[in-house]
Amino acid sequence: MYAIAPPFSALKIYLDLENKGGWRQAPEVANYPKTNVPKIGRIHVGTDWYDATGITSMVGLRDVGLEMFSESCGVQLKSLPNGAIVCDFAESDGFSVDTDGAVDFMTFMAEEYIQEFCREDCSDWTYGMRTYLRLGIVSYGKGQSRVFDEILRRSQWRQEHNLHGQRTREELLARCTELYEAQLDLI
Repeated sequence: MYAIAPPFSALKIYLDLENKGGWRQAPEVANYPKTNVPKIGRIHVGTDWYDATGITSMVGLRDVGLEMFSESCGVQLKSLPNGAIVCDFAESDGFSVDTDGAVDFMTFMAEEYIQEFCREDCSDWTYGMRTYLRLGIVSYGKGQSRVFDEILRRSQWRQEHNLHGQRTREELLARCTELYEAQLDLI
């Protein structure tokens, strides 16, 4: 959802450990002392994610495939209070996972999806979350569609501008439109 890693990366790691017998007990370690997180600077994106990505764009909680086959897929569209159109995915009392759906996905689909989409060059790193929503494996809480839409839009914008994944300090510093000089010594 946050475009930190390619889609299905966590499942790939899990299956690699499961198949290679790599499970070990985590060592006991002392708590690391709390430290301040420095603010490096800002990278300007616009006034909000809807301005940056376009209120009617096909990003966020939009799903072209479902929309093309909405009659057979049963997913409808809805309009958010700000005017954005999103897929009307199932909601629950809070974020939830359908255990049976997750087991079915792991049994029948995970390896194929990992092979096809768990790559650095995947064009949409939010594809994993959108797949889980599309298949009904996960659902968000009532009234949370705007929050999920904004997070997915932000993540897709970051990937479009090569700010997704694990970026180095130097890459981020070079991209800042505003630097907090006093904080740079903390890095």
